[in-house]
Amino acid sequence: MSVYQYFKRYVEYGIVPAKKIEDFTLTPESSFYKSVHYIDNVLVSVNKILEKLYERTNEV
Repeated sequence: MSVYQYFKRYVEYGIVPAKKIEDFTLTPESSFYKSVHYIDNVLVSVNKILEKLYERTNEV
């Protein structure tokens, strides 16, 4: 499954991809959290830009 599909399932259903380790416990896949971190960083940057543009257009 692709990182996008993992992220989509997380957003829709709250499912975090996990893998089994030696003692049969589940541990979250680190690549998933890296992708969430990257997406979050991009969204925060875009949000800041949009806020500044909104402030400039509403100045009196």
